[in-house]
Amino acid sequence: MEQPSFALIPSGYNKTTALVYSVIPESGVGDLTLDRSQNTATRINKDGLIESVLADVPRLNYEVTNGVVDSCPHLLLEMNSTNMVVQSNNFTTGGWGVLNVSVTSNNTTSPEGKINASKVTTTSASSHSLYLNLTTTASTVYTFSFFAKRGTMTDLKYRVYDLSNSGDIIAPTSYYSQTSNQYWQRISVSFTTPSGCTSARVYPVSNSGDTGTMFLYGCQVEEVNHATSYIPTSGSTQSRASESCTGAGDVNTFNSVEGILYAELKREATLDSGFRRIVIDNGNSNLQNTVRLGYSSTSNEIKAVVKVANVEQCALVFAGLSVTEFRKMALLYKPNQFELWVDGFKRQELTTTSITFPDNTLNNLSFEQATGADKLRAKVKDVRYYDTDGMSNTEITNLLTQLTQ
Repeated sequence: MEQPSFALIPSGYNKTTALVYSVIPESGVGDLTLDRSQNTATRINKDGLIESVLADVPRLNYEVTNGVVDSCPHLLLEMNSTNMVVQSNNFTTGGWGVLNVSVTSNNTTSPEGKINASKVTTTSASSHSLYLNLTTTASTVYTFSFFAKRGTMTDLKYRVYDLSNSGDIIAPTSYYSQTSNQYWQRISVSFTTPSGCTSARVYPVSNSGDTGTMFLYGCQVEEVNHATSYIPTSGSTQSRASESCTGAGDVNTFNSVEGILYAELKREATLDSGFRRIVIDNGNSNLQNTVRLGYSSTSNEIKAVVKVANVEQCALVFAGLSVTEFRKMALLYKPNQFELWVDGFKRQELTTTSITFPDNTLNNLSFEQATGADKLRAKVKDVRYYDTDGMSNTEITNLLTQLTQ
């Protein structure tokens, strides 16, 4: 396979300078700078455990599926969010209420690897609950999440209740099939508050027709449409700032006339808000010369755009696959030829008369626009750039196939 002139395969970073190291170029000119507005945040480490990282430290995060930890990390980039639960992991204070339930704090090993998860014991099959009341805004999307593990109970249910209008937003719903007695599983559900709902109650444990035990850790309620990384609280609400990652490359890294931008990405929702893209440009905030690859403002849509001297040369879209799975995507641009590839196939192309950029126009790769807008929100496993000058169409097609399959 051809050698890229830029390759970010997340594996290293600098805690002091907030740099995310690229593999190529080795000179360091391809390193990106992460900014999280001096906020701490959490990640899942190589042992599959939740841990906090310092302000502005890049998060190399590991997927955990059914208790199995991925061998390679991805770079986690998220929007700002606030955990509205003031005691996220102490279910005996901070407004938590119980009915026919006892909570034993610090009973078992949590997703942090510490003995700080709780055992919940129900004493009435017909009526039991662990709940928290929250102030809400009507007609607003929220996401409720928590970590659970099976004990002796044979069913587990959550619930979301509208206290203002006295009715269920989400009726008691079983999540037992999602859990295990061997490993922790994060349970999440998004909901929209009805008109007039200014107070809601969330139940990580609701009537399930059974008595017994289960284990609970890390409750979160946030005003977004999907669960973001865990934000621990211990007496007040806490927020995580929006992240940006910018500033890789120079004029020697990118061929302005023709090339391939490739990425392997996954987002946590089919749509969060706005455009979320990797951008190669000239660092000018007027946005007149850009190559963009990522997600559009339409659900499940991957989009590639090339704009030269403020004139759009192509806008290629593909919406045939879920973006909540890792997808390999690539954009080829060269005069009179633009192609969008996703997961091994050419999905869209444009071969009418069109131009690209003058030499030495493109000099910067970032995970947002030069204005700071359209910040990428995704799990970034691989980003590369290939100079296609001197390659035949057959060689280019073979490279695109190998990259994305």
